[in-house]
Parts: sequence; structure tokens; C-alpha cells
Amino acid sequence: VYTDLVPNERLVFAYWMTIGRAPLSSSHASIELFAQPNGGTLLKMTEHDIFLNGEDGVDDRKKGTADLLERLAEALG
Repeated sequence: VYTDLVPNERLVFAYWMTIGRAPLSSSHASIELFAQPNGGTLLKMTEHDIFLNGEDGVDDRKKGTADLLERLAEALG
């Protein structure tokens, strides 16, 4: 669910994960974009998570997010 969008600057969203129908986690996140002098863009992501059943955690979420951002970089590359 998107809660705030400023084109070319910020995206704020909430999402949740389940296994089957059982809740796993709930998250609120933001992605901020900053134009860089070299013509590139700096992406800053902040995420606040609530882990509900102990089957997911900070390390798993960091790895999953890093993998997604790496695939995004490859696609934009």
C-alpha cells in the first residue's frame, strides 16, 4: 500500500508478508532518490519491520532487500 509519493524524490509504502495465510511480518518503508553531480542517482531505503512468528528476521530481510536492489541495478545498468 503506497502512503506517499513525490515523483522523482520519495516513495513511502507499507506491506506485509505471509506464509500460506499465516502472517510473517509487517513493514513500513521509504525509498528516497537524490540526484548526484555525476548524473547518477543515490537511492536511500529505510525500512521498519515487525516480525510476527520468529521465522523471519533482520538478517533475512537485509539479504532479500540487497538481492532485490542488486537486480534493480542490473536491470537499469
